[in-house]
Amino acid sequence: MHSSSPPILHAVIIDDEMASRKSLANLVEKYCEGIEITGMADGVESGHEAIQALEPDLVFLDIQLRDGTGFDLLERQRSASFQVIFTTAYNEYAIRAFKFSAIDYLLKPIDFEELENAVRRAVHQRRQYSKATISPIIERLRTFNHNNPTITIPTEETIEYLKVSDIVRLEAHSSYTILHVMDGKRIVSSKTLKTYEGLLNEFQFFRTHQSHLINTKRIRRYLRRENAIEMNDGSLIPLSRRRRDLFFQLDVS
Repeated sequence: MHSSSPPILHAVIIDDEMASRKSLANLVEKYCEGIEITGMADGVESGHEAIQALEPDLVFLDIQLRDGTGFDLLERQRSASFQVIFTTAYNEYAIRAFKFSAIDYLLKPIDFEELENAVRRAVHQRRQYSKATISPIIERLRTFNHNNPTITIPTEETIEYLKVSDIVRLEAHSSYTILHVMDGKRIVSSKTLKTYEGLLNEFQFFRTHQSHLINTKRIRRYLRRENAIEMNDGSLIPLSRRRRDLFFQLDVS
């Protein structure tokens, strides 16, 4: 019996630099099995025409295009159902929005291992949400609030959207993370606690212990005898001895 070939996903590259388009196409051909580049474009107009004509499953999209931005292009594709992987030179604001929204991006020059991982996730999401439109992506990027962003939490069965300020604490459980929210809800994410620590460290979240990350704005009090922190949901979070001095230096007002 012949082994079945992996399904072919059709992809379009939209980038204003010809060298970048060619380089990415070569990387995809070399490292990404099951992806076929069926078209390229350099701007909003040409990209829109390519998407309409080719109906791709996946679009590699640069932020800065010849006649606008990648976001301008997405605004014109609200009913489309392709996956998006942004390709960009460093842009702190955009990258933060991508991270919080769980939207894949590749920094130029593109690393082939990061490309492989991004494409693998896109293929997986395509299988799970084949009829989903890109409207939520546009909305999350448009309404991104730098001071209190909405964070996207992928779970096994859903995608949850939480305001950072509504998270009381996060708890490591094996390779998963349990997020405890103000309304008492518990959300299990496949991302590690370390990943969330990196995302939340400038929003007054503090690692009290190997297994616990807390929102310091949700602290009720410190219990000396127990050497534990009581959160405003009533939970008691242990404070490790080596983190104790750092904790008492925090401004939790």
